[in-house]
Amino acid sequence: LPVDASGRVLELLLILDRHWERNRLGGAYNLVWVGPMAHNTVEFARSQLEWMAAPLGAQFDGQRGHPLALRNVTICSCSSEAERAVGDGNPSCVLASGTALDHGPARDLLLRWGSNPDNLVLLTDSTGCPPRGDVWSGRARGGTGGTE
Repeated sequence: LPVDASGRVLELLLILDRHWERNRLGGAYNLVWVGPMAHNTVEFARSQLEWMAAPLGAQFDGQRGHPLALRNVTICSCSSEAERAVGDGNPSCVLASGTALDHGPARDLLLRWGSNPDNLVLLTDSTGCPPRGDVWSGRARGGTGGTE
């Protein structure tokens, strides 16, 4: 899933982490977030508890732990780290920075994993995405892909 670096990705991570926990998917499926500032983003968000929605604050106050503990998420700083995290052969859900697929880990992983028909790219935000095929056509011309 190509995602933004700090906004919507936190919402998606909360939803997916809860889904992984409720359905006990942790042993069978990997949930990975990759981005150069991912560690910093989650640490900053954890420090802003007073600005979160009331139910999240109540979860913290009720001693059920911090809502952004993200126990089922492996946080990685680069695409090579993410590849190691999913290297166990289990199916994986990878959220990667670079919504537009023109830079960053999302683009790198698309170019590495995109030709495998077993993989799926799920776009969570269609604004700013390059026209379909631009990444692949750049690759075919010998470029690095993206909007060169």
